[in-house]
Amino acid sequence: MKKTIIIILLSVLTYASANSQSYLGVRGSFNISSLSTGSAKSRPGFSVGAMYSTHLSDYWYFQPAILYNLSGSKSVSKFKPAYSGYTYNLEVPLIVSRRFGDDDISFGLDFGPFMKYGLHGGYWVDDLTTGERTRPNIFDHQKRFDIGPQVGFSVIVYGLYLGYSFQYGMIKAWDDRRGNYYNSCMTFGYLFQVR
Repeated sequence: MKKTIIIILLSVLTYASANSQSYLGVRGSFNISSLSTGSAKSRPGFSVGAMYSTHLSDYWYFQPAILYNLSGSKSVSKFKPAYSGYTYNLEVPLIVSRRFGDDDISFGLDFGPFMKYGLHGGYWVDDLTTGERTRPNIFDHQKRFDIGPQVGFSVIVYGLYLGYSFQYGMIKAWDDRRGNYYNSCMTFGYLFQVR
């Protein structure tokens, strides 16, 4: 199944690159992430990486990216045991954009899946019996992999890329805790025409 997905993606990229204008660029974003439960509050993060953009048809673009990002959550003030966790991740959003405008200035409605894999991170939790703060390995409790939908909008003005997106992870984040991760991203970047 993985080989089939990779072959399909490479075929789409090869066909689109051979038949239309393509752009390659850098992007970064400011993120706010948390868990979808009342016991968690958000924490700030970031994403940095590379982005590709190519025509699929007159108004449709395929815009995948490969990103290094920071996300996490922490407990609300009265939740027991108090905790705080964060992970640095490799993320791949596979976005399709319906764009309005021309090659110089356009507005896009963006949607597609994202995949994220946790590389490393940190975690602390208060022990309710001893009152001590412990620092176990975060991946003893939190899942490394997540996948889900991403929706948003973007504006491209002479190569300058500005966008907003929202992600919702479909995999329950923690073994011993309710909630899935969600992430709001304000993105900035620049695209260079490569064909």
